[in-house]
Amino acid sequence: MVEPIQIIAYSSRKIITLTKLAKEEYGETDISNEKYLQWLYYKNPFGDALITVALDESEKLAGQYIVLPIQFFFQGKIIEGSLSLNTLIKAEYRGKGLFKKAAERTYQRCDDVDILFTVGVPNKNSFKGFINKLNFKHVGNLTLMIKPLRMIRILKSLFNLAKKKKGAEIEFTIEQKSRSGNYFSVFSPELDKTNYLKFLNRWEGEKNIFVHRSLEYLNWRYINNPVRKYYLFKWTENEEMKAFAVIRALNVYGLRAGVIMEFCCLNNFSAKKFLKSIEDEFSEKRIDVLMTVLAGKNCEHKELSKAGFLAVPKMMLLQKLPFIIKVHKPFQDSDSFLKGSNWHFSFGDYDIF
Repeated sequence: MVEPIQIIAYSSRKIITLTKLAKEEYGETDISNEKYLQWLYYKNPFGDALITVALDESEKLAGQYIVLPIQFFFQGKIIEGSLSLNTLIKAEYRGKGLFKKAAERTYQRCDDVDILFTVGVPNKNSFKGFINKLNFKHVGNLTLMIKPLRMIRILKSLFNLAKKKKGAEIEFTIEQKSRSGNYFSVFSPELDKTNYLKFLNRWEGEKNIFVHRSLEYLNWRYINNPVRKYYLFKWTENEEMKAFAVIRALNVYGLRAGVIMEFCCLNNFSAKKFLKSIEDEFSEKRIDVLMTVLAGKNCEHKELSKAGFLAVPKMMLLQKLPFIIKVHKPFQDSDSFLKGSNWHFSFGDYDIF
């Protein structure tokens, strides 16, 4: 006799099954794009996604719970964690406990492969479920920071928020210029490998908890993404890399937005010229606003504030950005993970843009 609902590990690589479920619920989006999900779930250098699905009486998908293995850096060493994303339960099956059952089955699988914790940035509809049903801890909200570039366009957009959150991507050409001394230029994980590894070694020594930004990770996350275009930049002084940034350009609520996915700089380094160069580059492309999110009050937050980026007050946010974590297996100093100020976490660390 077939059980009314089955909760099983999804072992097939036939992404089409998952894209159909996402398309039924959300329409044409990245998470209903076969190429995108194949890249996200099975090209990740940290390992394949752990996917658990709920099957109805006809063995059709009723829902899914997914975590993506991610390596994090903590106290000078790499530890295994994961990112919760793309949770989906079909409307007719909500309220039947499938969310909790699928999640708990996934966390059992995390234990099997020594994934110690899971992080997430849930939307308002699922936040209570993560906290009350799955025992996640809310360690604080991410800070949304913006830098207006074309104020009149921004003011006009306030009267037209009916437009969808994310619209068409904006593509343009960035010219690589030959420069020397202190300069702003395009960043290539391949061509800038030596300089980047030196930078990364110093940057890692100045941070507490963060995603391991290896060259393999940068190439996967930004260079090899099959459906999204990212622009990568660096700042160099005396042939040493001092900062880098990754930006995506797209329409957000009708605005031409430059979304800063990554901004990493060294302590005691003034990033003012670097951020001004980014502003000038995107102003030329008629971008209306630059925006980013961060956890904690690190040197990146300080430099963004000095460069004129404003933290959006909570009361003005269309959606809060809660940062949550669940420790599966207590480990040495794991309590440190429950303090949002200990983290460096940004747009690039979760899959919203």
